Amino acid sequence: PLGIKQRVALAAATIHNPLLLFLDEPTSGVDPLSRIEFFEYIKKYMGQNGATAIISTHFLAEAQYCDNIYFFHRGKIIINGNPSEIINNFNYKVFETDISKENINIVDIFKSIPDVIETYIFGKKLRIIAQKTINTEELSIYLKDRVCNIYPSLPTFEDLFISLTND
Repeated sequence: PLGIKQRVALAAATIHNPLLLFLDEPTSGVDPLSRIEFFEYIKKYMGQNGATAIISTHFLAEAQYCDNIYFFHRGKIIINGNPSEIINNFNYKVFETDISKENINIVDIFKSIPDVIETYIFGKKLRIIAQKTINTEELSIYLKDRVCNIYPSLPTFEDLFISLTND
């Protein structure tokens, strides 16, 4: 299995105790619990050996495990810094609503609202990135008679990346 191959590759990469590790999408194909264990191992390895790890990943949630992150878009750095500082300085509000086949047309409604920066479907949820000036009640007005529960949500690195690259 790919998860076992990734673990063997990590063991091979660290067996000679390098001070600098370059890991390209090392958790690709690894289950979520193993991803957490992977980052715990890397943190422990770095602490014990005074090493640095440079990790590329397309799993943006993995950024929370890093000390410093860089987001690239079209070959350029669009933001970098400490993950918690970056997410705390997010300039927009994020809302969420459940999405189903019956209410899929609400995506277009939210996209037409002037203060909405971006909308995207994430699993069974519609994520709405909007200006800080808008609130749940104002969003609900645009829905008119459609039944839809809108609630605030904490921003994620996906929200951040999408808001920075929605050109």
